[in-house]
Amino acid sequence: MIGTGTGSKPLAWVAAALTAMVLAACGGGGGGDGAGANPSSGSGSGSSSGPGSNGSPTTVSYTVTLGQSAGQVGVGRTLTLAAVVVDSNGRDVTAQGSYAWTSSDPAVATVTPSANVAGAAVVTGIAAGTVTVQVAATINGADGKAIALPVQAATITVAASHNYSLAVSHPLLTLANGETRQIRATLLDGDGIDVSAAVHDWAWASSAAGIQLSADRERATLHGVNPSTSSTVEGTVTVGVTAPNGAALAARIAVVVLKNGSYGYTLELLRNGTPIDAIAILNGYPATLSARVMRSDGTDATAQFDGQWSYASTSPSLSVVQTASGRGFTLNTSRPNGADPLQSLLKITATSKQLDATPSAGLTVTEQPTWALVYDGPQPLRIATMPPLPIPVTATVRHRGTALTFVECEAWDWQQSGNIAVTPATHPGQVGVTPLTPGEFSLTASCSVRQSGQRLSVTINGSAI
Repeated sequence: MIGTGTGSKPLAWVAAALTAMVLAACGGGGGGDGAGANPSSGSGSGSSSGPGSNGSPTTVSYTVTLGQSAGQVGVGRTLTLAAVVVDSNGRDVTAQGSYAWTSSDPAVATVTPSANVAGAAVVTGIAAGTVTVQVAATINGADGKAIALPVQAATITVAASHNYSLAVSHPLLTLANGETRQIRATLLDGDGIDVSAAVHDWAWASSAAGIQLSADRERATLHGVNPSTSSTVEGTVTVGVTAPNGAALAARIAVVVLKNGSYGYTLELLRNGTPIDAIAILNGYPATLSARVMRSDGTDATAQFDGQWSYASTSPSLSVVQTASGRGFTLNTSRPNGADPLQSLLKITATSKQLDATPSAGLTVTEQPTWALVYDGPQPLRIATMPPLPIPVTATVRHRGTALTFVECEAWDWQQSGNIAVTPATHPGQVGVTPLTPGEFSLTASCSVRQSGQRLSVTINGSAI
């Protein structure tokens, strides 16, 4: 099922590529040990046999999916690729595998396996050009034998400047029969800025009839259909788009529709209550996020995931500190001011002492973006309602971590929510905030960088007391 969008030639290219990937995914991989002779552009599978509950052999199959099939990285920049392996019961068994990564031309781009994130590798752009990055996954089967899964491949373009990437929050989604799930892909520039609104030719595809799909630009709705009580439905959802510089990008999500009667669990990452799949952070400006596990019937099941959660990153400079209570965590970077941006993957996995489920989520993190808009005041901002006086709130432009004046930005805009009054102050990067009644509020400042045209924004949360 192909989603539609506007734009003719770019969309046709992307749609054709997605169709080819879906056909490859439907073809699966070789039988027996699962080895494949040629790289796959979709997903591939293999199987093994182990003892069943009654002593008779039970066949378990494994499917590997590479999260991107077409990507872009800048010279001197990095891009994370990640493979996920799922067994025929819908379990994520990526951590049980080993992965061999290769680049077709290391003079153009190198690929280095991640020491911390299972199934992931970091691609570094060396010189402008195009390479094929391949991963060969081997999984330990139920019978204890190693199974070589079909080789997966991604085409990576190295750009001299202005690179873009696609971010999705879940490399693997499990759906219950009848469950409907909204998902989103985010188009990021090299500074981690969301530029999804700048493009229109989004194309989505599903490889399985049991994974029904409808799409609107960067957002899609999935509906799982699997009346069987004995087997799962496995497939791949693929999203493609043409970036503003003409690069064709495509990402994949492995999807499993569980046996009828089973619950699915999804780990969601949130900032200020809003689900996110990407974030940019500056040295000295930590970001606090929260996480929750939602069951397929809409129940918040976070409390049931009482095991040791893991936080694994492909970045050497990103730190993660769990909050004292709840399932929150704070991100910070030790990358110095003046350094080029670094883009990496943070994978969070929830575990339970009660349930045989390990939902995970991925967050694309950009450390030290070239341009950023920040708030240097208290977090959260608290303002007294009496006396009702305007309190100045300032947004600061930073270039490679160094503070600049407001004149580096133009087209300043301030948006508000909550019962507050906002008035102009000494310059466009500052406003006066007067609380009208007690309660929560938020301010979002945005502006366009004069040098590059990039649109920056920062949201400031506060409360009137």
